[in-house]
Amino acid sequence: MFKIAKEQTTVAWPVKVQVPQPGGKFVEQKFSADLLILDQAETEEIIKQDGGDVNLLRTVVKGASELQDQHGESIAFEPKVLELLISIPYVRVAMVEAYFDAASGGAKRKNK
Repeated sequence: MFKIAKEQTTVAWPVKVQVPQPGGKFVEQKFSADLLILDQAETEEIIKQDGGDVNLLRTVVKGASELQDQHGESIAFEPKVLELLISIPYVRVAMVEAYFDAASGGAKRKNK
């Protein structure tokens, strides 16, 4: 049975980042993000505003784990870490994809 619940849910979800490498290659690295799943109307309203995906991430990313600095030291999640993640284009894309993957039950996001 499927239980219908209107309450918002936060889920720990894997974020798969394709990190560019020399020679046109990528290496996948992962971390976990705590994502607040919004209802469809809220998501659409945030996306329509200036800053779209960036505003969405600032709203839905409530935490992250499995993050390290360039020296391999663990990094605790805080607002400035979120801003750093958002500022890296391929990380931002990976976080948005992770959110829509979690929010859509795995259905692929289509561009409008």
